[in-house]
Amino acid sequence: MTDVNALTEKKLLIDHFFFHGHPPYKYKPGLNISNYRIPLVMLGAYFDIPLACELKDKIEHAEKAVDRNEWAKSNQLAKEISGIVNDSSKMEELIEQIAEKLRFEDVETLLKKFDRKSIWPVKGFYGHYVTVSDDGKVKLGNDWVEREKAIQAALDQRGKRVYSLLKAFLEQGYKMADSTSGLGIRWVILKGDAERLINFQASVTVHDFILLEGYRIIFDSGSRKEARKFMPPETFPLIEECLKKRGKP
Repeated sequence: MTDVNALTEKKLLIDHFFFHGHPPYKYKPGLNISNYRIPLVMLGAYFDIPLACELKDKIEHAEKAVDRNEWAKSNQLAKEISGIVNDSSKMEELIEQIAEKLRFEDVETLLKKFDRKSIWPVKGFYGHYVTVSDDGKVKLGNDWVEREKAIQAALDQRGKRVYSLLKAFLEQGYKMADSTSGLGIRWVILKGDAERLINFQASVTVHDFILLEGYRIIFDSGSRKEARKFMPPETFPLIEECLKKRGKP
């Protein structure tokens, strides 16, 4: 296995549980702020990151203003806070700063302390350095040997169609802290990209997606509006390595 970037994995884990996680922060009634972003702020304050500490201080002042019925002040503070937490570039920077301080051995303690769970179709986290099971149990290390067997089995069964689908996921990539992107990638986009990558030598079908879902390599996003498929971004290095071993179909 090629070297896996530890900082990147930490950023993905933070994004998974603290930016897109559940439950949201609990405010006092009447405080109008995007509460799904605040757990990331609280984690940043835990690590004494200046931007996060400043935001936490503003939140506390806004809550006190609500208690005193100082609505003009609380609304102004809420507006200032929302302007920052809704800025994806600032949140990505905050994730980067937290990741530099986070240790993998502290993940279990932090998830319990902040009561974090995933809202993604993937409830666990399947990284190289740390694994979180679907029910929230944390262990250092990975299950990539078993995952590689599943990936190779899928490649053995469907060859170039599965190869091209996995390659399409890698090309699409993943952007952290992007609340507008939705969960996963539209399956019709993946199908088109996959077929292009193999010069339309084969037609990717719904059965190819079902096969990969059966092996828990990809997941259905559960979106009611449009069919989206999701591959855990922390497994991208493993997928890339498997495709390299297989070679072009």
